[in-house]
Amino acid sequence: MRLAVIGCKVFTRELGLIGADSPNVLSFFWLEQGLHDTPDFLRTQLQAQIDLVDELQESAYEHKKFDAIVLAYGLCSNGVTGISSRTLPLVVPRCDDCVALFLGSQRRYLEMFASHKGTFWCNRSWWELGNVPSAAYYNAKLKSYAELYGEDNAQYLLDFENSWIQNYREFIYITSPHCDCPQAQEEAQRSAQQFGLGFETVPGDSSFIRRLVNGPWTDEEFFICPSGMVLSPSYDEGKFCCTPFEQKADQSAVLTSV
Repeated sequence: MRLAVIGCKVFTRELGLIGADSPNVLSFFWLEQGLHDTPDFLRTQLQAQIDLVDELQESAYEHKKFDAIVLAYGLCSNGVTGISSRTLPLVVPRCDDCVALFLGSQRRYLEMFASHKGTFWCNRSWWELGNVPSAAYYNAKLKSYAELYGEDNAQYLLDFENSWIQNYREFIYITSPHCDCPQAQEEAQRSAQQFGLGFETVPGDSSFIRRLVNGPWTDEEFFICPSGMVLSPSYDEGKFCCTPFEQKADQSAVLTSV
C-alpha cells in the first residue's frame, strides 16, 4: 500500500526507523509538537494537510496514488475530530493521545493511568521538541521575562505560569526500544527532583506505532473513516465514529464550544 502519514513531530524518530522497514510506501507530512494544547488550531492544521494530500491524490498517476491517510495522533483533546478527506479513508488509532502509542496500546495506557495518578509523561522526543519543565527551560524563560517585564515581575510571572506543576506527583519517562537517549532520561530525573516529584522509567513499546503504518488495522485498535465522511468523537471507549459531510459545519461549531 501507499500511505500518506500525517503525524506529530514527536514521532519522527520512531516512525523514521519503523518506516524504513515497512512493507508499505510511506509519505510523511509533519506537524509541530504541542498543537494538542490548542485543539481548534490542531484541527485546522490537520485539515490543511489532508487537503494537500487530496490535491496530490487527484493529480497523481494511477500507480502513485495513495490508498489511505494515516494519522499519527490519538484523540488529542478532540483536536483530530471534525476533519475529513474528499478522496481517501482516514485511519486513526483508537487512543486518547500519543502516550498510548508510545506505551504500545490503549489498554496499557489506561492501566498505567489508573495506577499512576498525577503523572507528567515524557520521553526523548518530548524532551527534544516540547517545553518540558527543566532548569534550562525556566532559566531561559526567566531571562526573557526579565527583558520584557523587568526583573521584579519576571519571577512572579514565571511562578504563576508554572503553577500547573502542583497538579502532578511524579514524572514517568518512557524509554524507547529504538532510539533512547540516556542524557534525556537524566535531565528528566533532575527536573523531577527540582520540583520535588517522584521519578520512574517504564519501557516503551513501538508495536502500536508499527501496526499503525504496517497494519493490520483491527477494529479494536483502529478506526477507519471513509472518504467524504467526517471523523467525529463517539464519546465512548471506541473514541471515534463518522458523520455525513454535510454535518461538518454544524459539528465544527459544537466542537468549538466543548
